[in-house]
Amino acid sequence: MLKFAALQVHAESATWISYAWMVSGLGLYSLATGCWVMCLAYLDLSYAYPFTGLTYALVLLSAWWLFGENLSVWRVAGISLIIIGVALIPSGTRDRP
Repeated sequence: MLKFAALQVHAESATWISYAWMVSGLGLYSLATGCWVMCLAYLDLSYAYPFTGLTYALVLLSAWWLFGENLSVWRVAGISLIIIGVALIPSGTRDRP
């Protein structure tokens, strides 16, 4: 939403709809931050934090789908390595409270 708002502001020099996209994007960002803080209340930081790497994959796919950005082989390979690394996190031993 923030990317779309930035494109709208740049193209149409700050219309009200671009501000609506910006406020919506910031609202979702705030909601995600709140969810992250709640997760930290229940999980060890060393266990939870690597999962934030999945946002790289989500952003890459969203940018490709919504904005037609380039999906190069190297980007896909890098994101694949991140996903594999995150997938290995739960397989390790973790102390249960």
